[in-house]
Order: sequence, then structure tokens, then C-alpha cells
Amino acid sequence: MHHRFLKCLFFLGWVLTPPMATAENWLMLNANAEATDYFDTTSVKRISDSLPYISYAIKTQYHQPQNITHHKTYTTTIAEIKIDCMGNRFALVKADYYDEHQQLIDSDQLTKDNWQKMTADSMMNSMLRAGCYMVGYRNEL
Repeated sequence: MHHRFLKCLFFLGWVLTPPMATAENWLMLNANAEATDYFDTTSVKRISDSLPYISYAIKTQYHQPQNITHHKTYTTTIAEIKIDCMGNRFALVKADYYDEHQQLIDSDQLTKDNWQKMTADSMMNSMLRAGCYMVGYRNEL
């Protein structure tokens, strides 16, 4: 699992951006010397009728190719993140790896939730509360 995706979740500004009508609307979250991170504002959705779960997509574009194996490199990853609104936790669901020509070269699909808890005073927890509020799982931020 790439921890870079988890860092993307710290950006709270995406919560205040209304979803667009397009299939993908990548909002830039963070840019540094290593990579640029984006959040798909149209991907926030409820994923269960019986459980308070939401999901969304995050994209990272690396400035230099990253190695998967000695023969494969990628420059872009797109990950799906799952949030448990009542359990205050998150999990990586899937990660797709693309080369410089935007061709899919590898994919990780997690078959079991790898839940990670958030601390009460973290920015990550603030984002969880805001995202869950957006879809109606919480009455207040």
C-alpha cells in the first residue's frame, strides 16, 4: 500500500467544493517536488445501504517514474478509499498504476478491508467527519 494516498486525505478543501456533472473532476490537493495529488469530486458516494460507508478516488501523478518491479514503472496511481463514518476509520480498496502513456500496467485490489483508525484531533478525522456530513451520515461537522 502506498502511504502517499493517505497523505492526500489530509486536505480539507475538497469538502467545500460541490460535485460537477462530469464523470471525473480532478481537484488538485497538493503539489510538491515528488508528485501532484488530486481528488475526484464526483466520486464521493455512499457504498452501503446498511452501513455508514462512503468512498472516493484519489490520483497521484509522479514527476519521475516509480518502480513496481525491475521491468515496470508507473507515473500515475488512482486509488479508491473507503471511509467508515461511524467507526472513524478508513481503508484502501483498490490502486491502479499507469505508465507515462496512461496505460494500466498493474492493479491492487484488496479483498479484505485493511482498516486504519484515525485519532480524534487529526486533520484526517476532520475530513472523515466532513465527507460523512456531505452524504448525510452525520448531522454536524
